Amino acid sequence: MNLFKKIIFVWIILKFVVSYAQAEPDVVVVVSQKSNIMTISASELKLIYYKKIRQVGDKVSVEPRDQAEGEVKEAFYQSFFGRGADQIKNFWMIQVFRGREGPPAFVGSENDRAMINWLLKNPNAIGYINKNQVSSTVRVLDIK
Repeated sequence: MNLFKKIIFVWIILKFVVSYAQAEPDVVVVVSQKSNIMTISASELKLIYYKKIRQVGDKVSVEPRDQAEGEVKEAFYQSFFGRGADQIKNFWMIQVFRGREGPPAFVGSENDRAMINWLLKNPNAIGYINKNQVSSTVRVLDIK
């Protein structure tokens, strides 16, 4: 019986370690250092990515960009929308089917690097990247 308890204990610890190692990456919302966007609320972020608003603050234009499928995209939508990337994809499929506007455009296949490069060329742009990829060329927005 004592051996059985030890096996269960080890199994629980291993399960915890494996799930921790597979955790989604930390994602941050970013803009170019040249951007006039300093901060946005969580509701504004959702409205921007649902393409319901095109300006924030003092009428500063904003253009959202999305990443291709992957862990960063999934973490972004889970963290800020409370939905998975597949649910967001379904939302956009319905919008397009109804004749409405489509989803935000995607950056290239390199994802974080492509997002940063796109932000550098577009000061009114907003995007998201893995927290580990933040550089001095982008500003992390504090989403409230």
